[in-house]
Amino acid sequence: MMEAVYVPLFFISAYFLVRRRYLLFSIFYFLSTTTHPGVLLWLPWLIYIAPSRRSSILYSLISILVGTVSFIPKLGEHVQFSLLPTLRNILIPTLRNNTNLIVILSLIAAVQVLWIERAGGATPSGAEGKAAEHSQPQHRTATLILLWLGPTLITNQWWDSLFFGRHALIASFGLAYLTALLISNHKFLISITIAYLLLTSVPALSLLRGPIPYLEEAKFAATLPPDGIYVTSHFARPQLQGVYRGTTIFVNEPGWAAKLPATASALYISPSAISDPYDLYSGPYLHLLSVSPTTYRSPRRLDYYDPITQLWFRFFSSPIFSSASRI
Repeated sequence: MMEAVYVPLFFISAYFLVRRRYLLFSIFYFLSTTTHPGVLLWLPWLIYIAPSRRSSILYSLISILVGTVSFIPKLGEHVQFSLLPTLRNILIPTLRNNTNLIVILSLIAAVQVLWIERAGGATPSGAEGKAAEHSQPQHRTATLILLWLGPTLITNQWWDSLFFGRHALIASFGLAYLTALLISNHKFLISITIAYLLLTSVPALSLLRGPIPYLEEAKFAATLPPDGIYVTSHFARPQLQGVYRGTTIFVNEPGWAAKLPATASALYISPSAISDPYDLYSGPYLHLLSVSPTTYRSPRRLDYYDPITQLWFRFFSSPIFSSASRI
């Protein structure tokens, strides 16, 4: 998806910032903010790592002028701020968009960073010289991590029917950074981590070559007799719109029930219309917030092949809590 381009643009801008190439920094940061206005939330992180904060602030303000205009309307777009959904939107994408091992190792590293900085010791990996190489005092690490991961609390609240949590992809690199701090001096742990990532990711990626649920539904809908009513999930609109040779109604869209006629020559209701807002799909994968007891152990879960997830399944046959009281 095009929006994911904001991640490399952001880190390229960060590279030029550290190298004191402020004009190139402002160009790439401008491009990243206009691609995804949420990048503005990581501006404090950029200013914090800047060699010259005065220059970085000046060029950042120039870049922000256009980004802010497009960011303000985003505040009212599919955003919900209430306690339980907010906690859910932080927890579930973080756990399922990153392998469980990376999340666990990053938490261990974060605790060690806080503990070591409090005691005035070395980095979690024991590499005392690395901080000096990069001119990063030990006491700055915790603040750096906080500014890196903190925006997730906001960006994960934006509803997304595609890859939920993609607005916080920059923070995922923060988790990877923490993990690297912990294991960088331990070749065995590095090998185990790489093997774990491959074991988790490769089978999940293979689903991209298989049947896509809504595309299969579209093929079926095209074969139905015309001039009837076809009811399906609103998630299937991109694949189903205009496919059926009659009237298509997408449930849970504004005013959808009023579109149902009192009588019809034929009425076809898809399984996705019945289960909506649960058991919805984003490509070949189950949408993170729509997993129900029916699909709790589905191979179409993004984290299904994660070994720790499989261990979890052995101890808990059904969800401890519903992923959504209302999606």
